[in-house]
Amino acid sequence: MKNKAVILGSNFYIGLSIIRALGSRQIYTVAMDYSKVNTYASKSKYLNEQIIVPHYKESEQEFLAFLIDSTFAA
Repeated sequence: MKNKAVILGSNFYIGLSIIRALGSRQIYTVAMDYSKVNTYASKSKYLNEQIIVPHYKESEQEFLAFLIDSTFAA
């Protein structure tokens, strides 16, 4: 797989809308959440993967490091 669409947050209707719009067009979707609690969009049949990441406000540097990390981009 060459490309992935990363959705930051599957805990709100906008994330669900993005997941549905892209996934229905066979685009591989990845939701990045800081918790599995209340991430109702992660249950979508169009979501391919969910990754739990550091909280963007509580652990800003760790979150940024995760986004930049080359192992995620591979």
